[in-house]
Amino acid sequence: MKKFWDAHVHLFPERIFKAIWRWFAQAGWEIPFANWELEQYVAYLQKMGMERAFLLTYAHKPDISLELNRWVREVCQQYSQFIPFACIHPLDTNLEEVIITKTGLSSHGFTRGMKARLSFCRNVFLVLYKFGII
Repeated sequence: MKKFWDAHVHLFPERIFKAIWRWFAQAGWEIPFANWELEQYVAYLQKMGMERAFLLTYAHKPDISLELNRWVREVCQQYSQFIPFACIHPLDTNLEEVIITKTGLSSHGFTRGMKARLSFCRNVFLVLYKFGII
């Protein structure tokens, strides 16, 4: 079996994942792997040949980024094949705390129905600039 690196794996804490699967079900999507346990997702990815993967979440509202990022860190400590990427929400009130301690960031604006506007993301860009990231 060929091994691969997956650059885009979304896993979430159980409570949030259940809400996501409900949303998809209400939209008429039938997803065969909905409502699996975390261990089932990991085993499935490994069975397909995943060697490493970037683990991504997204904050659908302000000020849950740190909680999600802590969860990602715990999962990556348990499953070393995952590389942690932190999520960020442009309206997080603790942007510096969220940004400074991370390997990489993802901000899935589209999933929150947000348009990519410089004015909306200004605070994120200012913090990234302050720490020499951009």
